[in-house]
Amino acid sequence: MPRSPSNGQEVLRGTFGQRYYFRDQRVTLNPNDVPRTYNASNWLAALSGRVSQHWTFEGANEYDQRDYRTERLTLAARYRPEGLKALNLSYRYLSGDITTTAPLKQVDLSAQWPIAGRWYGVGRFNYSLSDSRIVEGIGGLEYGADCWTIRFVVQRFALTAGTSSSSLFLQLELNGFSRLGSNPLEALKRSIPGYQRINAPSPDRKPGDLFDFYD
Repeated sequence: MPRSPSNGQEVLRGTFGQRYYFRDQRVTLNPNDVPRTYNASNWLAALSGRVSQHWTFEGANEYDQRDYRTERLTLAARYRPEGLKALNLSYRYLSGDITTTAPLKQVDLSAQWPIAGRWYGVGRFNYSLSDSRIVEGIGGLEYGADCWTIRFVVQRFALTAGTSSSSLFLQLELNGFSRLGSNPLEALKRSIPGYQRINAPSPDRKPGDLFDFYD
């Protein structure tokens, strides 16, 4: 794949393929499913690359050549200017059954960004265009002092039509020693691509930044 002549980073990657079957399917995981009788899978295509030093993009498409329609589509753009700064925007489409199920269409916006001084904001907004409702929302603040870090995060996600669940995280971390309270780190890492702990050493930071000596 093409690489940048200045730093050797990969700038473009592409994939295109189709799976062929030599036999018809005899067994299905779900007894109600109809066994496959066609000899080739859907077409799969994916492309990812680096638009500039800080911007990357990726996209993938699964196309059903028998029904002449897109089965799955994902598009994403990510902005990483430096450590502790991340901005992500993506779109996801999943076709439903031709006769019974409506397609799934979602947009997803997430970020980690410095606000002022040692304060950082984190958030995610995952919205279903098909259902006109929020699938998952996350909002929170982090503050990093010399020897400790505090995090306050609220998470809300949809369960079924008309119902949702909320969680509240409050954590005090004594850098290099222990963490007290409910831990939001796994939720933040899962929900915000590129998220970094504000008190973790990072190769993106300049020498002498706060917390370089804490782990």
